[in-house]
Amino acid sequence: MSTAPCVPTNVTAVRNCQQSSVMLSWAASQGARNYTATALSNSGHRVDCISNNTTCNMVGLRCSQNYSVGVTAVGDSCSSLSSQAVTVLAAPCSPVRVTGSLECLSNAVSLTWDVSPNSLSYNVLAIGRAGDRVNCNNTAPSCQLSGLLCGQNYNFTVSASDTSCQSPNSTPFILPTAPCTPTNVQNRLDCGTNNLTVSWDPNPDPLNYNVGVRSADGIVQTCTSLYTSCSVTSLTCGQDYAFTVTATNNYCRSPPSVTRTIRTVPCVPQLVQGNVDCASNTLLVSWISIRVARTYAARILGSNGYSNSCTTADLSCSFSQLQCSQQYNISVLALDSQCNSTSSPAISVSTVPCSPANVATNLSCNTSTAMVSWDASLGVRRYTVLAAASRSFQCFTNSTTCQLNGLQCGQTYNITVLADDGNCNSTLRTSATMTTAPCPPVIVNSTLNCTNNVASLSWVMGNGVVDVVIQASSSQGYQTWCRSRNGTCDLVDLRCGQNYTVQATATGVRCVSLASPASYIVTAPCQPTAISADLSCANSTAYVTWAPVAAAVQYQACAQSTDNNPLCCQTTNTFCTVVGLQCGSTYNFSVQASNQVCRSSFSQPYSKGAVPCPPSELWTRLYPMQNGMQVLRVSWSVIVCCEVEYLAETSSSQQGNEDTSSVMRSYWTNGRVFEFPLSCNSRYTVTVQSRNLAGTSTPSTAVNGTTAPCPPLGITYSIKNGSAMLSWKASVLATEYAVYELKGAALLLVCNTVQLQCNVTGANRSAIEMTAINAAGQSNPSTNIQDITQYRIRRGLKGTNSFYEDETDVSIPVLKIGNVTSNSLYAEWNSVEGATSYSLVVRQQSSKQHSVELSVYGFNSTVTDLKPATRYCISVYAKKSISTSPYSTPICVKTGVQI
Repeated sequence: MSTAPCVPTNVTAVRNCQQSSVMLSWAASQGARNYTATALSNSGHRVDCISNNTTCNMVGLRCSQNYSVGVTAVGDSCSSLSSQAVTVLAAPCSPVRVTGSLECLSNAVSLTWDVSPNSLSYNVLAIGRAGDRVNCNNTAPSCQLSGLLCGQNYNFTVSASDTSCQSPNSTPFILPTAPCTPTNVQNRLDCGTNNLTVSWDPNPDPLNYNVGVRSADGIVQTCTSLYTSCSVTSLTCGQDYAFTVTATNNYCRSPPSVTRTIRTVPCVPQLVQGNVDCASNTLLVSWISIRVARTYAARILGSNGYSNSCTTADLSCSFSQLQCSQQYNISVLALDSQCNSTSSPAISVSTVPCSPANVATNLSCNTSTAMVSWDASLGVRRYTVLAAASRSFQCFTNSTTCQLNGLQCGQTYNITVLADDGNCNSTLRTSATMTTAPCPPVIVNSTLNCTNNVASLSWVMGNGVVDVVIQASSSQGYQTWCRSRNGTCDLVDLRCGQNYTVQATATGVRCVSLASPASYIVTAPCQPTAISADLSCANSTAYVTWAPVAAAVQYQACAQSTDNNPLCCQTTNTFCTVVGLQCGSTYNFSVQASNQVCRSSFSQPYSKGAVPCPPSELWTRLYPMQNGMQVLRVSWSVIVCCEVEYLAETSSSQQGNEDTSSVMRSYWTNGRVFEFPLSCNSRYTVTVQSRNLAGTSTPSTAVNGTTAPCPPLGITYSIKNGSAMLSWKASVLATEYAVYELKGAALLLVCNTVQLQCNVTGANRSAIEMTAINAAGQSNPSTNIQDITQYRIRRGLKGTNSFYEDETDVSIPVLKIGNVTSNSLYAEWNSVEGATSYSLVVRQQSSKQHSVELSVYGFNSTVTDLKPATRYCISVYAKKSISTSPYSTPICVKTGVQI
């Protein structure tokens, strides 16, 4: 039998850092056919290596692991125990999770990574795009690299070392440094838009650029761009600006470029004004500047291509030797070394107006006015005309004519016309002279001869008067005149009864004066006319009237009969009453006028007789109604006058029918009674006249009245719930109704009512008759009564027989009266089945006036225009198709007292 091989001894291990392997060697073991080397890490990882000799290259070890390595000899049938173990440390692992941050201002990068086990130090290498290299060593898993170039993308790698072996480099970590400051910064200012464009050299990396522009007063404006230029707009005119450019990536901003400055386009001058010196006609142009520019240029443009300009560093400029009455357009612009502003908005200024030429005057002799005219001057807003004498006058106008009013008579005026453009007047100088009309004479005395109506006048006149004309005009249009040079003249052909206005005018060499203050002449009064007399036999007087006479202040009217002395009355009016006349006599009436200086002759006589008066009292009496007619007996009082006759007249009409109006007259009679037949339901008026040989009187005071009512219409008889009811429609003028029953030869009163229905239970329906009553009497009886009970029976058949549908009766509405005032009342009622409308009847209870009937399509109505403190009776009935209900029971109310 064979024994197991001996345990291998002298085991050694040598690392290969580059290949991450270990070369093992040992002493040979007797009886060994081959060997097995085993490496076991502290984490349980195992690697085996089999060799036929005493060396073995063990690969597959894991980085940064501690391995325990032993060797076993393998014989033909058995294996030895493992050799004494040796410790093997694998090469360090490459660092992982490398990360870093950039400090933008210094371009220094701080890196960190995870610890690589068994490592004693680390090496960091940074390689830039341009090939520059920066490294850093540290025993800790972090490192800071400085001295990096701006605008570079750096690859950062880290390797670990245990003094014997160094790990492979870590996966590269890429980080860009801060952008470099933009270079070759240029600028361009657009003078037209005042926009600033900034440009710079390009950069190979995509960057954001920011242009910052700061004004002198600290206002910052910016623009951004991905390219190599950027424009800043809305810059303030005339302002100094400093600007820089910075570049930005995703991490950092570059330091700003070198600061550069620029001044923007000058501001347009403001509040440009042009003021003309009126004395020298020099134009001073001034303006203000928001920010002072280096220089300014002012320019004026006139008519016919005129142009002039001035350049100054001040804020004003003057132009001299300008033409009068010219309009100039002025504008100003600001200048500097780079740009000019735009011109200010043009303003218009006019120079001193030229003095008006060709001044002329046109004197109106009769109105103390003069029209002054002249040629127009350019640019003038208003002209002033001055007229200078002992007293000066002036007028203003914007045309080339002006009227001077109120000039004094007998004066010579110096006329001057000034032109005014709102700023300056033209030169003052006399343009023309003018002499006015002579002053009017003053009438000092006038005397009237009443016999021939001739007036003598005298006056005082001024110097330079050739002659004087006296003109007299009356209010009715009559005129006369006289002419004289010696201060007196006579006015002839004056008309009677006229008020004459007398004025004098003086004729000069060129003009006629205004009329003198008026004097007045009143001639003798005229033939009063339009005489009329109204005689009254009651008091034996005559009321005499006439037309007014011009200038008359007093009148005398007289009445003359053939056998008596005249009877007269005096008055200041155009009427008076002559007393003491005799009834039946004829008089001639005439009137005389006086103005307290002269008296007219009497008028042509007006003849009229003293007619008798109408009767002072009338009496009427109505006989009972027969066959719808009533006889009216009229009588009257006697008239004390000789041979008097009378005529009675009556006019009448039936209520509700104006077509029935009629007039009846008696014959002339010396009796004092007459009778007229009148129909029922009539209103009548009666008058009486008297006459004799002197004439016919006026009608007497009328007597009014009414006849008895006509019989009621629409009388219906019905039985309901065992009670018999009689209903009817209102009879015009009726105040109450009476229902009778004929029993044998006697009439028995069944009911007497002011309503439109009554209960007739127990009365014989065929023996019933009724009448309408008022203060004038009672109507003829009516027996025309319709029994409507059968229609109530038929109404029960309506559901089975349509033949009776239109013959049903209509129920009576139930009336209620609400608010009653002094002049109105409110009425309402229930809805009646099948009714299409309703009629509301309102009757004044004590009045002879007919009822008022209102058609209503609802269930209420307000009745207005009622009399205060008056009793009214109200009823209502319903309408359906061609049938109507009976009237409701009347409700009587009294209106309130008006406050």
